[in-house]
Formats: sequence, structure tokens, C-alpha cells
Amino acid sequence: MSRLRVVEGTMLGEVFYLKSPVTTLGRSADNDIVLTDDKVSRQHCRISIDDESVLIEDLSSSNGSYVNGRAATRTRLFDGDQIRIGHHVFAFAAGSGEFDSDSVKVITDEPHIKSTTVEVVVPDDTTDFLGERLVAEHSSDRVVRDLGIIYRVGNFINRVRNHEELLKTILDVAFDAVAGERGFLVLAEPPQGHLAVKARRFGRNYGSRTLSVSQAIPEIVMKKGRAILSNDALHDERFANHDSVITHHLRSILCVPLKCKDKVLGFIFIDNPIVEGAFSEDDLRLITGIAIQAGIAIENARLFSAIEDLMSSAIGALVAAVEAKDRYIRGHSERVARITRAIGEEIALPYETMKVAHLAALLHDIGKIGISEAILHKEGPLTEDEKALVREHAGRGADILRNIKDMNDVALVVRHHHEFYDGSGYPEGISNRDIPVSSRIIAVADAYDAMTSDRPYRQRLSQETCLSEIVRCGGTQFDPEMVEALLACVRKSRISSLARAS
Repeated sequence: MSRLRVVEGTMLGEVFYLKSPVTTLGRSADNDIVLTDDKVSRQHCRISIDDESVLIEDLSSSNGSYVNGRAATRTRLFDGDQIRIGHHVFAFAAGSGEFDSDSVKVITDEPHIKSTTVEVVVPDDTTDFLGERLVAEHSSDRVVRDLGIIYRVGNFINRVRNHEELLKTILDVAFDAVAGERGFLVLAEPPQGHLAVKARRFGRNYGSRTLSVSQAIPEIVMKKGRAILSNDALHDERFANHDSVITHHLRSILCVPLKCKDKVLGFIFIDNPIVEGAFSEDDLRLITGIAIQAGIAIENARLFSAIEDLMSSAIGALVAAVEAKDRYIRGHSERVARITRAIGEEIALPYETMKVAHLAALLHDIGKIGISEAILHKEGPLTEDEKALVREHAGRGADILRNIKDMNDVALVVRHHHEFYDGSGYPEGISNRDIPVSSRIIAVADAYDAMTSDRPYRQRLSQETCLSEIVRCGGTQFDPEMVEALLACVRKSRISSLARAS
């Protein structure tokens, strides 16, 4: 029996079985499915069922009915379609049975495996697999092609540090290497191991449709760490009792574990619900080779992220130590970092440069830790000697950071964040493009937040006065490009809420 499940809206989780030839949906009580939703018309749409098809028809509703993101007047429904009506989204499923649960079932029996199905054991030590199994039973042309893909994958994914970009790239490479129509990269989220889709791809026959991943096949991959190729899952006896295989029209399937040593992190799932026999054993070995490198890269990225979290905590402690000395700059470093990120995004700063800029912005005043509180809190003008001491903070901060492993790039940016574009700044008097780009961004961000915050020697300035002063100093104190980027961020309301009294 066909049915609808609410996947978004106030009725989330409810299931409606389409028992009648015609089912109406709307806000009024005389509908078969009543939706309490101010965006739904009194009689919004109807779903009709005959022997050959299921149709949804919009009943001239105020806000329209949508199937997979497209307006539908009279549209045929297929298994897995998503229907949006007002604030509610329904997943349509054809046929009989129940929806998959969120939990992963454990298979204990070992029924006969059809000849259409192949399993590859992915070893904990993957060195031999890449060197031997990948080239087994390949034609020479296929060997060259696949090893070329593996080589490019390794070069790329081992350079990527952005976790989301890494996962998307892994799936893109795997999906484009075979004749798939749907692809998912799924990871087991710690600590409970809940499976979460992290990246997805669809072929041109599926547009932007979002579909569930059946639990039936991946559970074997997760439990045994085996890669599976099935070119007729509908008739594979191992999955005969799984309604999800039937309702999702799973035919040609590749499901490959993402492993690091003896740990299964998740899996790559690619299928073709249209074509039987869409994948070959060569495809299975190729995707397994990609997944081997991907598993190592994902685990490394997780470890890198953990190290970054630890570093962030240490940096937070350093910033707090500086700001504890001066109540007037409390929160200043964090605000400068956020303004720096906004400007960096506006000028499309590369990811690695953005990371350095963000860290340097957080730590740009770290050298003030050695300056007397009497000077920092002084309400009147500073003497020339006191000004000289304050100006030392850029170089002193850089010296502190250079003692920390892998912080040389950050130290360089901190050292030069008070250089002027015309060369009249400190500590070295360098100018123009000789000043690191991140330092030029921080210079503008620092001035903006300083002028729009209260200080012991003056009240904060209005945003209009602050921006006028920054524009006036463009080309002398500040890089004109960074001034324009700051103004663009203000126009787009990306940083106007960041400035406040400290």
C-alpha cells in the first residue's frame, strides 16, 4: 500500500496510508489528510491511484504543491519522491511494508549468495590491496585509468583539511568513476555510531531529489568491513526480507566501507535503480581503492580537528590572560577575528590563508601581556616612551608565537598587523603588497572595532564616523582593497552587529 510520511513540519513522523483511490489534503476538516498549516489552502491537492500510476494534482492552491522542489500541477509520483505542501514535506513510498527504522539491524544468518553479487574483503593493512588487488583481472587500459584516478585522489584528499570539502570530494570522485545514479557518503557519528549522510550526489535522471539510504546492505558493510557489489539486489537472498531494498528500487549497488586500520568509519554507497548490471568487479575494486585512501584521510582529518580544538582552547586561555588585564578590550580579539573572517570571505581568501588570518586576529594583541596595566588603563595621552612600549607589542607577540610549533605563519601576520600601506607603520615600515594580506585585513578590522568600542581615553564613535575615518585613511594607513571589502560587509549587514561597547 502506498503511503506518505511527514519528514518536515508540525506532524513530523506521522504516516498516512493511501487506502482510497483518491486522497485529498488541505486545511479544512473534510479532507482525508488535514494539515494545520497557514500556508496550506482549504483544499490544497489530491492524490489519485489507479492500476498503473499515482498522480498528485494541485487544486489551484494559494502557495502551490511541489514535488522534489518543482511546482506540480498534475504530476506522476515515484517511490522516494518528496512532496512539499506549505510548511510540510512528505516522503512518498510505493508498495507494501514499513519504513526503515533509524537503527541498524544485525544480520546473523548466511544465506546463499547469488552469482550477481560479489564481496571483497577490505584488509586492515591496505598496502597489498592497492599494489595487487586493484590490478587483478584488469585490462591494461583499465589499469592505467584506475591507477591514474587513485593517484590523483591520493594527491588531492591528503591536501584537504576542510572536513566537509574532503567528504564531498571523495564522493564526487567515486561517483564520477562509475555509472551510478545515486551516491551517498555516510559516517558513523561518535559516540553512539549513528549513521549520518555527509555528502550526496544524483545523476541527471534524479535531479535534486533527496532519498533515504537503505539500512539493509550497509549493515553488512559496517559489521564485516566488506565491499559489496550487487547487480540485482531485488533478487539477492541476503536482502530478501528487507522492505527497504524493494521500496527504494535498489538494483545495481556498490557499497564500500571507509576503513582506517581495523576501524570502519562509514561507507560509500552508489547505486543505479534503473539499470541491472550497471557495475563491474573492476568498478568494485576501483571504488574500494578510493575508499581505502579516503578512510585514512577522514581519520587524519578527525585527528587534525581534535588537535585544532585543543589548540583553540589554549589560544582562548592566552587571549583571556591578555584581556583580563584590560576591561576595555574584553571581547575585542574575538570581534576582530569575526570581522577578519567576514572580510576574508568577501575577498574569497583561500581556506589555509583564512585559517592563519583567523588565528592571528585572535592573537594580534598577545604581546600586550607584558605591558603595564597603568599604561593600558591610562585615561590621558600617552608619553612618547609609553607609546614606544605599546608599539613593541606587535614584535613581542610574534616572538611569543614563534616559540609554538607550526605558528610561524601566524607570528608573521601578528608582527605586521600595524604596518601602514604607505610604509609609515611599525615595526619594520614595510608597505603595500610586502605586508602579508592577513595583516592588511586585521589592520582594518582592528581599527573598526577599536573605534566603535569604548576606550579609557574616549567614548566609542558612531559607525558612520568610523567608516568615514577608515575611508579617509585608505591608501595611507589601510589597503584600499580591504577598505572596500569592509564597506561591502557593512552594506550586507555581515559585521554591523559585531561592534559594541567593551
